[in-house]
Amino acid sequence: MRGSRDFWLFALTLASAASALVSIAAAETLLALAFLGWLLFRPGRIIWPSYTLPLCAFMATTVISLAMSPQPELGVASVRKFVLFAMAF
Repeated sequence: MRGSRDFWLFALTLASAASALVSIAAAETLLALAFLGWLLFRPGRIIWPSYTLPLCAFMATTVISLAMSPQPELGVASVRKFVLFAMAF
């Protein structure tokens, strides 16, 4: 059964790479399906880094302080940098 799952995940990933030459939307859709399949059928649990909770607390307090700020447009740049924090995972 595990070999069959691995085959389908590999096939979706390969199809995503091949379809990138024709359609970016199809490639991204197939890659998203492969990723979703991997998330659902992976053999182990997700192990979160030890800094996950402090990072989430930092992000939450940043958004709260931005929401309560008299000039929120000055703090929007720091919220945009959350994408960089997400890359740490």
